[in-house]
This record gives sequence, structure tokens and C-alpha cells, in this order.
Amino acid sequence: MTLESIKDLLHGSLPFTLRMVSGRAIEVPHPDFVALSRSGASIILSKEQDRIEVIRLNQIESFETAGGASNA
Repeated sequence: MTLESIKDLLHGSLPFTLRMVSGRAIEVPHPDFVALSRSGASIILSKEQDRIEVIRLNQIESFETAGGASNA
């Protein structure tokens, strides 16, 4: 996953699913729940109950938006 494709995804307004290289799927209800790290190597996902998850971009295999668009 490239930094540019993540930036494009975060400028949208649709929910999306991140597909990890491990096979895990992470549902993101809205791009506002995600922030880029300063280095651009990770994203920070805001989760329920004030929890966060840090995800390395190199661990994201692809994404799919609610409209069906995907990126590999």
C-alpha cells in the first residue's frame, strides 16, 4: 500500500475495509477515524472506548470502499 493511495482514501467520505497481509480485515466507519503518522509509515485508527490502533502501511495489502472500489 502506498502513502498516496492511503491519502486519496482518507480524502473521501465513505467507510472502507483495510485488508491486511495477515488476512485480517479492519472496518473503518469513516476516514475521520484515521490519521497519518508524521513519517507517513503508519496510520493511527481511533477505535471504540478511546482506544487506538497503529497500523504500518507495509502491512496493508489492499482496501475496499463501501462503494465497491478497491486497491491492491
